[in-house]
Amino acid sequence: MGAGLLDQPACSIIIFRFQAGRLLDTRWDMNTTRVLKQITGIIMYSKIFFLVSCTTGSWVGGNALSYWQAQGDTPRFVQALVFYKNGEIKYLSSQSEVKNHEKQLGKLGGYTDDEKLPFTFLLQKNEGKIEIDEYTHVRFEVKTIGENAQKIKVQKRDDDYTRWSIYHATANKITPVYSRIFGVGHFMGAGPFAFIFSLVLYGIGWLIIRSEKNVKN
Repeated sequence: MGAGLLDQPACSIIIFRFQAGRLLDTRWDMNTTRVLKQITGIIMYSKIFFLVSCTTGSWVGGNALSYWQAQGDTPRFVQALVFYKNGEIKYLSSQSEVKNHEKQLGKLGGYTDDEKLPFTFLLQKNEGKIEIDEYTHVRFEVKTIGENAQKIKVQKRDDDYTRWSIYHATANKITPVYSRIFGVGHFMGAGPFAFIFSLVLYGIGWLIIRSEKNVKN
């Protein structure tokens, strides 16, 4: 009777392992490498993994396309900020707007001292955010790079696109340095490549599962 009580925990362990083995399919070889291979096959062959890999691939590919388009010595677009005497910061969304403000400043006699100008390209904050409307906002960061000179990073985000720009600013002039844009078009452009890549992974998962079934049989 005493010996039976001593053996009860061991029996419980054996029963638990037997039940767990039935759930995991005891026909599988429980070698670590094979188990990992089987799990990998199941994951890669799942429809959820296919959808996730498609979405992730489109996002990564879209960003890669965006970075590739941003290469080169000439920025593809210009956006900038101007600071008015009343403390208002205005966002300029195009090169034509920037040139128009530069011309207005040029008519004042070419002052470089921002204290004598009605507005200036030099900002009085190190960073900030401008709410343009419910769905659009602009963030900026400012770094002083010399006397009356700043390096300004601008990010504009709306429903469809995110635009990044870097430029050097003096009181009455800006010099574009870098620009990048990412939007729905980049995401969709990378979609076909992401689909093909995900399909290949899906096929590899199917091959793994098929090979494992053949080994069992």
